[in-house]
Amino acid sequence: MMTLENRPATEQGDSGKPLASTLIICDSLSRLENELDKIDGPLRFLSLVDNVESRDICNYLRARPNTVELSKPDLFRERSGAFWRRYIEFLGSLNVQNRSTDWWAMTFTGKSPLASDLGLHIFQFLLIVELLSQEPEPLVVISDSPELIAQAKDWANRSGVDALILAKPSGGIRRFVKNNTPAGVIRAALRTILFWMLTLRFRDKKDAGKGHLVIATQTHPQSFNGPEPYRDSYFGPLVNHVIAGKQKAMILGLMVDRPFEQLRTIKSRKFGIPIRPVESWVTLRDIVGCTFRAIRGSMRRFHPATPVECDGANVEVLVGSAVKEAQRSGDYFLNLLMYYCGRSMGRSLNVEKCLYPFENRSWEKSLVQGLRESSGNTQIVGYQHASVSPIHANFFLGDNEAAATPLPDHILTTGKVVQEWLEKEGNYPRGMFKTACALRQNNSGINAAKPRRNETTRVLVALATNFTEHVNTVVFAERGFDATDEFEVRIRPHPAFSLDQVVAAAPLNNPDFFHHSPGSLTEDMEWADAVLYATSTVGLEAVSLGIPAVRLDLGEFLDTDPMFGWDEFKWSVGDPSRLIETVRMIGSLPDDEYAYLQRKGIEYSLSYLKPITEHDLRLFSDSPLVNTV
Repeated sequence: MMTLENRPATEQGDSGKPLASTLIICDSLSRLENELDKIDGPLRFLSLVDNVESRDICNYLRARPNTVELSKPDLFRERSGAFWRRYIEFLGSLNVQNRSTDWWAMTFTGKSPLASDLGLHIFQFLLIVELLSQEPEPLVVISDSPELIAQAKDWANRSGVDALILAKPSGGIRRFVKNNTPAGVIRAALRTILFWMLTLRFRDKKDAGKGHLVIATQTHPQSFNGPEPYRDSYFGPLVNHVIAGKQKAMILGLMVDRPFEQLRTIKSRKFGIPIRPVESWVTLRDIVGCTFRAIRGSMRRFHPATPVECDGANVEVLVGSAVKEAQRSGDYFLNLLMYYCGRSMGRSLNVEKCLYPFENRSWEKSLVQGLRESSGNTQIVGYQHASVSPIHANFFLGDNEAAATPLPDHILTTGKVVQEWLEKEGNYPRGMFKTACALRQNNSGINAAKPRRNETTRVLVALATNFTEHVNTVVFAERGFDATDEFEVRIRPHPAFSLDQVVAAAPLNNPDFFHHSPGSLTEDMEWADAVLYATSTVGLEAVSLGIPAVRLDLGEFLDTDPMFGWDEFKWSVGDPSRLIETVRMIGSLPDDEYAYLQRKGIEYSLSYLKPITEHDLRLFSDSPLVNTV
């Protein structure tokens, strides 16, 4: 390893700017200590992960003389907005160039950072390139991502940068098998064959009679655990509306989580609408054909026709890794299977209208392709069923991507807020969106503003569906409130996670700064004077009830706020030290101003999540929808 005194002059990188000559990527303190003993002079460091090892490395570097820590949240926050559109255009262009049934079956093509790390890895890589172009000091990056490390190493070789990799490959034999064999595809195929055999009783003869309404949806064990025989996670009361109208309909079920248990339930109960698993629509020939197709695809290497560049930097290693991982996963087979399902269903059943929860996911596009191939007269309608924030990049298309992407004929929305945003920024064809209602929330539209207490001291912290977000939110709240006992803090975890596990993983100085939520969300809302959230839609629900919301900006690489762009009864805090003053400021608002903001919040929530009406339910069930443009 060279010292600052004997390193060569800086080189010109891909951007044409001079680059520092030393990049160190590590995930081990012991190996880093040995190497830094050979370096005299200043250093910069940036931690891209948060775990026990990374905290030890950070503490060591903070104690080292002439060493500057770069704030990940600040760096991410400053670049998030500009990167959002560039990422959408980059992956949109990649999709247009490579479009095919096999391509759409790969999960990362949907752009969702919640389903694939490709977007995050590209962002982190571009940040490293930028930092190396700004200052001459060596840069230490703490990361354990094999994909990011491989891309940085490839780029360093191209740019004349000395890259020292002190991170060990993770995953061992299991990762090697996963990334270099079609084991995931074969496992998914065998499971599908078994499930297909168990669904033989659901096979019907061809039905070319009266047109069916098909509701394609994901079912879960909890879909069958309520007071009703079946409660759909996406379409809620629509199912009962269809049953009451005696409409000829069928639910196409993608069974998520404990599918064999769900199948036993379906076999043992009677439902107002038949529930048919996806596997019951495909033939054994379809499964065999899908298996060979997926195995062949898993062996295919990514050979782009043009350079794969984002912001002028070559990211072919990252994209190639994403392709390789996607092609060898079981999801690749299952997404392809949806194409065969849609094709077979369209041939066997007179499908007049097909509804599905629209998130622009791979399985959706595969189903659309299959249906269109076999049943060209079927009207296909997607439903934007939940809140949308910039991190939901899957909802946004690049220039010219709409013409290449399998899309529905129409998309029904929960209300005007998201619809207007998607119409403006989404690059969808004109007239595609129609305002419907919020089926999942079952909002009555008669919410009364919650009476204000004399003091604002009860703070509810709502956590969402990501474990890392749980940890970071709890740490943020503790740093904000630990200096005072003025506030009573209650934390409401997502049902999928144990709060004890979150606290164990979080580096807290005072694990007792809060109380656990003791009951239902309704009880928590009745108790709270203010609701804190990072990504949870509970913040939006609070606003709908007249409770002020404070968004905790954790500095993610894409904004996670479901109320993005609106702040009339919502405040945002990016620094824990400003949390107390923000809640105090809300409490000090004059009553008339507070009441005015409450009304604005309720109006906004009703525009975001439009209450259900009979007319809106008919938009889902009746056919056809007419393009009004």
